[in-house]
Amino acid sequence: GGRPDHAFPSVLIAGTNGKGSTAAHLASILRAAGLRVGLYTSPHLVRFHERIRVDGAEIGDAALEEVLERWWPRFEAEGPSFFEAATALAFDHFARERVEMAVVEVGLGGRLDATNVLVPRASVITTISTDHAEILGPTLRRIALEKAGIIKPGGTLVLGVRRAEPRAAILEVAARQKARVLLMGRDGRYAARNVAAAGTDVWIKTASHAGVVRTPLLGQHQARNAALAALAAEVALEGRPATQIAS
Repeated sequence: GGRPDHAFPSVLIAGTNGKGSTAAHLASILRAAGLRVGLYTSPHLVRFHERIRVDGAEIGDAALEEVLERWWPRFEAEGPSFFEAATALAFDHFARERVEMAVVEVGLGGRLDATNVLVPRASVITTISTDHAEILGPTLRRIALEKAGIIKPGGTLVLGVRRAEPRAAILEVAARQKARVLLMGRDGRYAARNVAAAGTDVWIKTASHAGVVRTPLLGQHQARNAALAALAAEVALEGRPATQIAS
């Protein structure tokens, strides 16, 4: 129909760092749970198709051409930004491919981002720092409030931010939106057990799962991203038959 963004449930992921790997972890957990999963990320390294994946497969040339053809008149008329256009194409592709869940990385910021048309099962905020101060305002608090724009009224926030000032700002918005908050460190815990060439072993505990997962991504911070993804997966899968979470 006219609103592909209403065609599938989703999880939105914002933050300064760790968005991409948290999104990748989450998509693999949801696929392991048996769902057909769309993954929308940016930027691309080699070609545009990388941004739009269904069950790990990049959008094909023919599908991209078809969806571009369908949207081109609107793009001509409305002159969207590159990112807005890409987002429309991704959501249309996901709707056509009948994904059961979309994992969507927010572009820059949050509140005004093109991805924010979604009403997600969970909004995830990974970290806050001042990478883009020139775009998002001078203080961590301002940046935090910008990212907190993805928290929906009555929604669920999965929060990885640890720094006191931005965390407090985000929690204020969550309270105003009457959103449920799951905090990394309280509702989800993790420990990197073994960081080796083959990957990182991470012990993760959430309300429904405790155990060790292995991620091929390296480093302590990947342990944190994996744990954040597990916490988000728990929210995304609520109300579904229980499945073992494994990445």
